Amino acid sequence: RIRFANQRWVQFCIDNGGQPDAVSPPADYLAACDPHTAAGLGAVLAGEADYFETEYPCHGPTVERWFRMVATSLAGGALVLHLDITGEYVRVSRWLETTPSAIIELGPGGDAVFVNQAWSRYMRVPRRSLLGRNWADHLPGEDRERLIGAAEASAADHTDRTIDIALPMDDGSISWIRFLISAYTDDYGRLRRVSLVGMDVTAPRQLNEQLAAAAERERIAADIHDVVIQDLVATGIGLEVAQRQGKVTPDLLADVSHSLDRSIADLRALAVRLPSQRLGSADVDVVVRRAALALGFRPTVKIDVDLAVLDEHTSAHLVAVINEALSNVAQHAHATRSSVLIARDGGDLVLAVRDDGIGMPDAPSRRSGTANIARRATELGGAATWSRGRDGGTVLDWRVPLNESRPSA
Repeated sequence: RIRFANQRWVQFCIDNGGQPDAVSPPADYLAACDPHTAAGLGAVLAGEADYFETEYPCHGPTVERWFRMVATSLAGGALVLHLDITGEYVRVSRWLETTPSAIIELGPGGDAVFVNQAWSRYMRVPRRSLLGRNWADHLPGEDRERLIGAAEASAADHTDRTIDIALPMDDGSISWIRFLISAYTDDYGRLRRVSLVGMDVTAPRQLNEQLAAAAERERIAADIHDVVIQDLVATGIGLEVAQRQGKVTPDLLADVSHSLDRSIADLRALAVRLPSQRLGSADVDVVVRRAALALGFRPTVKIDVDLAVLDEHTSAHLVAVINEALSNVAQHAHATRSSVLIARDGGDLVLAVRDDGIGMPDAPSRRSGTANIARRATELGGAATWSRGRDGGTVLDWRVPLNESRPSA
């Protein structure tokens, strides 16, 4: 219980709307403390520690303040001082505001006593609203639990940890933040605070993924050259020799068939190992250039969406539909011009393929090409429609939900 409180302590309570009786003798001081502070003061009062120290925020409606509590042992009790250290925090926070790294300081109970402006920008909410228990509330659910769990684990065993989390950006991209989590203790091994420092590692992660994918492709190319191609070359040479010698027998054809089956199986096995790639404009360009050979002209292409955010399933269907649509134009439209537009429309991904050809018949028969295009849209929860263009020709509108990919951790 409080035996004595000076006038400044009581006046601070009055100035901030508190009840003086709650902070004056003989009030129960430990009952008003958080569990961490109560335990520290209890250790001093019990003679188990010579002192106890902690820092805490005490913000007003228009001002931010931080205090340091220092409790020292006295005969039959303890002396508790509350020192205003706002100036220290302000100087440090000014420096921390200049760094792009996210800084979060947690007290022993897991509440944020400080967050810098960088973390506020990542969370897209005011800095003050991230203090206390709310410091990670605006993270996606899975990453929120992972980050809080890592901070709690470091607080429990006082061991440094590193964890990567994914933050969705306004433009639909993903930023990866790597947090170094460190726990700090006093001379008695009691937890003082947990610091989290987060750095953007999106670029190096992407580079590592690209290097790993490139290395895997080189290994696969070597396997194709050393195994599959050599088998095919040997088979071709054997057929050529047999043809020159007039010895193309059923047994030889059976051997050739077996060799080809083995090569096909090898190619399928290698295809399974191919690393997945994010779709990009270069992939679309390959399809369009291939179609230009059949069309006799190059279609115009406009891409108004970041193709890299598409999940692999949607990417595969999109490339196949572009290829099928341009093939239909080449075979049936008798067109001289064509265009391809890929764009985002709200929550949808839209592919529009136009041509200036003869247009769709009034009662079109369902060809396999158009059926495949419609089926691919349906599989993704969308739809495909064909209509006449305002100036003639045909317009394909292929629209599916925009399912964005989430990089693996």
